[in-house]
Amino acid sequence: MALNRTVVLRFRLHLEAFGLAAGTINQRLAAVRRFAYEAADSGLLTPELAAGIRRVRASSNSARERETGSLASKRVTS
Repeated sequence: MALNRTVVLRFRLHLEAFGLAAGTINQRLAAVRRFAYEAADSGLLTPELAAGIRRVRASSNSARERETGSLASKRVTS
């Protein structure tokens, strides 16, 4: 499997589905971004692919936060 933006996006979705905190996901994505930068600098990855990987957005866990918020409101009303 080649390293590209799609693979990194799928990795982020996998980490989110695993239930990891946004900070943990962002730390792991930062390591992947740095790896892509170094690979491009060494000629192992094209600059275009590295730029695409660097543009993968950080996680905010917004779905997880919404779920937590909705659970909290259900507890208050029950």
